[in-house]
Amino acid sequence: MKVNRNNGGEDEYSDQDIEALKEELKQLRLFKKDQEAKEKFGQHLTEIKALLTRKPGQAVEVWADGWMAKLVPRIQGVQAAMYIVTDNNTNRLEYISGFAISARSRQTLASSQNALLQHVVKTKEPYEVPLLANPPVLQAAAHIQLVPKTLLIHPFTYQNEVLGVVEVYLLEALTEQQRALIADLQDSVALSLKMYRDKTSLKASLHEMQQTKDRHQNILDNTQQALALLDQQGQILDANKAFFQLLDYSGKSEALPSFFKHLADEADHKHLQLVINKLMQTEHNSQITLLRLASEYGGRVKYKFHFTKIAVPHQSDSILVQLLGYSIINKKHQHTELSFEVLNDAMQEVFIFDMHNLEVLYANKSALTNIEFSLKGLKGQRFDELLPQFNQDALVEIIKVLSQSNKEYIQFEAQLRRQDQSLYAANLRLIITSYRTKPVVVAMVQDISQRKELERDLLLQGDKIAKELTRKVNEKEKKLEWEKARTQEINQQIIQQNKIIADKRKNMLDSLQYAKMIQESILPSEATMRKHVIESFVYYKAKDVVSGDFYWVHEKQGKVFLVAADCTGHGVPGALLTMLGSNLLKEVVKTSDTDDPADILEQLDKVMSESLQHEEVENRDGMDVALCVIDKQKQRISFAGAKNPLIYIKDNEVQKIRGSIRSIGSWAHNLPPFVTHHIAIDQPSTFYIFSDGYQDQFGGEADKKFMVSQLKSLFKQIHLKPMAEQKQFVIDTMDAWIGRRSQTDDMLVMGFKLSNDIA
Repeated sequence: MKVNRNNGGEDEYSDQDIEALKEELKQLRLFKKDQEAKEKFGQHLTEIKALLTRKPGQAVEVWADGWMAKLVPRIQGVQAAMYIVTDNNTNRLEYISGFAISARSRQTLASSQNALLQHVVKTKEPYEVPLLANPPVLQAAAHIQLVPKTLLIHPFTYQNEVLGVVEVYLLEALTEQQRALIADLQDSVALSLKMYRDKTSLKASLHEMQQTKDRHQNILDNTQQALALLDQQGQILDANKAFFQLLDYSGKSEALPSFFKHLADEADHKHLQLVINKLMQTEHNSQITLLRLASEYGGRVKYKFHFTKIAVPHQSDSILVQLLGYSIINKKHQHTELSFEVLNDAMQEVFIFDMHNLEVLYANKSALTNIEFSLKGLKGQRFDELLPQFNQDALVEIIKVLSQSNKEYIQFEAQLRRQDQSLYAANLRLIITSYRTKPVVVAMVQDISQRKELERDLLLQGDKIAKELTRKVNEKEKKLEWEKARTQEINQQIIQQNKIIADKRKNMLDSLQYAKMIQESILPSEATMRKHVIESFVYYKAKDVVSGDFYWVHEKQGKVFLVAADCTGHGVPGALLTMLGSNLLKEVVKTSDTDDPADILEQLDKVMSESLQHEEVENRDGMDVALCVIDKQKQRISFAGAKNPLIYIKDNEVQKIRGSIRSIGSWAHNLPPFVTHHIAIDQPSTFYIFSDGYQDQFGGEADKKFMVSQLKSLFKQIHLKPMAEQKQFVIDTMDAWIGRRSQTDDMLVMGFKLSNDIA
């Protein structure tokens, strides 16, 4: 850095030095901010990746809850749902997990987006679309509503097979960094879904057990699946540690063979024997069922078991039992432990209280906001103290009924008391589960106070509305009688008018057909085209009966003039301009002493402007023209364009010459002159001139324009084919592109081949 010295000999910085230091400091801060953002992003990625690998035996719902709770807020999502593909033949989807989503809103979400979900499974491509019209309003808390701006549906694929789909409502469109994050997690999620569906660990255990009887005991003891082996009478032959731990059973004992009989009541034991008999006597190899076993908490717990018939060497067939989980209480199974992190961000109000003493242990943000308590102030209170309609004994009795019944939950309406003693109506759903070895009750609360107020208002206004409706019905009936008579009169008038319109329409169509015949009479026939240019084709298709495009060929003094023109508009207005433009073009070419394309276009521009009186009325009508002059003696082709280009292919290379920015008959002043381009015919070449109707046609799967780039590719693909085949290829390509859509403009494509012996 340069330093200026004052007379005293001390160093001082100039203004430029100070500005440079400030800029350097600014860049350092930006670099630091960028590094911190990257470090934070890396931490998020590490946290999410740690949750992506599904642990052995872990329920897929719990696994999905874990990583979605980290990922969805990271990409500014407000609501999400995860589905797995259970049937590859029908692409059947099954909901497994949600973020900030209730059962009712999940059903609405799944049914409304089912077509999009199936589309993503079929295409295997992510779908991201802005929610422009009628976006859903999502309830984030009791008094907070969020309006998402974007819907993302992302598939998870493994070896080109879709295994699952996640749909997320986002507050903003995804950033590139967020898209990269999802792409980075794709393989891990897909692999875990693949392992879940294949149940690889269980299949491996079955395979090993079928190889040898001597090894099955070792496998049972060491596998992380909860497995047991039963005989055909339902007695346990052997079971591994995981099986007993999941059931909270102290261990193997003399009671092992009669284990199920010891813990199950008579009805469930009979059900167990029916399942075994069905497996042994039919072709079914497996069945999933529920059994209720005794619990130390005074009730019975529903456990989910998977029974599989297997062949064991040296003995008769046996039953392999896999314990899949429980549905009410299991105080040691970590995979069904409550995830407070997931519950905290849920839009629905959630309270958790002790099953025995009713002490509140937890409430999420939505609940605390509505009830106006802090979590610290709420802890220690009994849940029945928040319910003025229930005392402690009444709530205990409800929980007792739930724990001893087959119901998974009990639902009822009640009033909850806020901290300021105000009450609000709510719908409560109680579910028994466990948290840190303690049986707890989860109360999911839906604020229905607005609905109750609406119901009261409706009841109060019911009589008034009924009377008003009766009055209006009577008035409506009288009005309908009058309108019926009036309608009959109008119908007669309509019938007469329709007849008049039909007659006029027929006359108009007859006139248009006659106009079409007149217009086609000015166009060269295919025989005329081949007379002047032997190898040539013309694709000409009007949008309506008559067209605003026309083409023309003329030979003068050994030179061939080829024109493709597009007049302003289409239909009748365009057709009128084609008649004028065609006549003016013939007059200029035949009477002019020049064969230079640019000079011809200048003269044509002048006479058309005069004919349409542009100076007086500022008429914008005109035409775009591509004009080629083939000079057989000089072995070259000259081109000038009024907006329309020339595309030609020589030595398998596609070249494009743009037309000038002017149209013929343009009323604008001070535009650049038309320019002539010369192309030597030193080797066989194929040339194409056209109007903009072909390239601007909408179609294809994305309903987009065909575009010049795709037209160039089409020309390169077909330029070596005979002209008749080229024309058919152009026709077939456009028919396939349009499909069932409507044609948007007149279409004109002319192609011709020239070799170095054109003389």
